[in-house]
Amino acid sequence: MTTFATTRRLDALGRVVLPADLRKVLGLNSGDLLAVEAQGDQIVLRKAWDHCVLCDATDALIEYREKQVCKMCVDTLSVASA
Repeated sequence: MTTFATTRRLDALGRVVLPADLRKVLGLNSGDLLAVEAQGDQIVLRKAWDHCVLCDATDALIEYREKQVCKMCVDTLSVASA
């Protein structure tokens, strides 16, 4: 696990810029979806996926090799490879 610590100031609209080095380490790109959670007095950001990379479904997503795939596609691929 890589540790990265810095401080950033919120702008008037409540935005904060993630440093380029941090985005690179985490593999974040412009347009990536981030999940924002409050855990006690901490704000947690994590990369989030909102759809299946194969069919664009949004239900029953499973992470596979850092990508989201829906259960229907997993089942279809399992049958096809059998």
